[in-house]
Amino acid sequence: MGNTSNLKGKLTSLEDMIKQLAEELNFHKREVQVLRSEKDTLESVLTMKTQEVRKALTNENFKVEEEMKRHYAH
Repeated sequence: MGNTSNLKGKLTSLEDMIKQLAEELNFHKREVQVLRSEKDTLESVLTMKTQEVRKALTNENFKVEEEMKRHYAH
């Protein structure tokens, strides 16, 4: 009888450990989802900022070229 209760105790302990590990795994899965979402958001923001800077530099370059053309035309 003692052997059976010892086995039941070990099984209960293993079940508890499995539940705890499953909870931790689910927590980490949610963390990964949050991090992926943040990464996607940051990539999107950086892409927009890069496009804005590229557009601003292109416009500035155009203005400088026009100014140089006017300067050398006279």
